[in-house]
Amino acid sequence: KIKTAVYPSVTLPDYKDIAKKENAKTEDFEIKEKEIEDTIKHIRKSRIAHDKKVTKEDAEKEENWPAYDDAFVQKLGAFTDVADFEKKLKENIVAEKKRVAGEKKRASILEQLATSAQFEVPEILVRSELNKMLAQFEGDVNRMGATLPQYLEHIKKSKDDMLTEWKKDAEKRAKLEIILHEIATKEKLAPIEEDILNEINHLKEHHKDADPERLRIYVESMLEKDQVMKFLEEQK
Repeated sequence: KIKTAVYPSVTLPDYKDIAKKENAKTEDFEIKEKEIEDTIKHIRKSRIAHDKKVTKEDAEKEENWPAYDDAFVQKLGAFTDVADFEKKLKENIVAEKKRVAGEKKRASILEQLATSAQFEVPEILVRSELNKMLAQFEGDVNRMGATLPQYLEHIKKSKDDMLTEWKKDAEKRAKLEIILHEIATKEKLAPIEEDILNEINHLKEHHKDADPERLRIYVESMLEKDQVMKFLEEQK
């Protein structure tokens, strides 16, 4: 939760109008035949590329790829024949295009909200955002089998150098946190207790040592932001 003592006075832009204009934009999800052909070629090539007996040069030659027939697609999954495979492949490509388009639309709405709302973001919230970014980044580095000091030594930078580079992004993220929370308050959007508890229990399975209070704050904030974005995406 954002502490009241540092909460700035916020004048929201016309967020409904911003969302309506963005949502009114149309996308073309038509699948071209070449997209299907290229995807099929990629799949056929990938099946032979992992064969250690096949040289890299031979793997590039289409005549060495497995035949594209019913037997081939049946090995790929629950497909009855080539026609069934291509039908589901088209559905998957359309679904992916819609997902990417949805992410771009959401990013555009957030960008316009951040640009339109004019207020000073408290430094304490920027530092909090930087700490979250650093913790996430350090976790990513650790998962790659290295430590943060090792990484910083490799790129010849200090932690302060990196935080300075991130500050502008942290300010924007903190600003959006405030804006989305303000919209949630104005529109009376709040996650229900059942959803909060379900998400907390799910996260506990992977983060058994997580502080319960911090975990609840994180979940409430995450679900609140999801509700605000759904609300904005529904504006027509």
